[in-house]
Amino acid sequence: MEPIHLDAEAKRSPFTLVVALICALAITAALFGGYIYLRRRHAENERAQQQAQAPPATKTAAGPPLLQIYADDAMLKGGKATISGTVVNISAETLKDIAVELELRRRSNAATEIHSVPLVPNELTPEGQGRYV
Repeated sequence: MEPIHLDAEAKRSPFTLVVALICALAITAALFGGYIYLRRRHAENERAQQQAQAPPATKTAAGPPLLQIYADDAMLKGGKATISGTVVNISAETLKDIAVELELRRRSNAATEIHSVPLVPNELTPEGQGRYV
């Protein structure tokens, strides 16, 4: 058998280049589509495993709100921020030993601190107001 010799024009045919380009695009699209499919399937499996390991959340019905909390603007004093506000008892009961829990987040490293601030006065009658500082 004799080897087939193609001249230079036959090798550079525009039809051959178009077919090669279409094949390259089809292979690239198939690989990318497979990657996306596998990535989505892996994410769904991970989510299902996390839900299976997590205990089921129990839902408790919350009653009507007892307090209304108003926050004042933060005041800067000597490099420290002071946060204050007012708490109003909107229930028909007298409430005792109330504290406001503040979650503070630093801007520099996003670390959080939780502070519990007592209310003054310690006891709130219906429609009574107290302050926290």
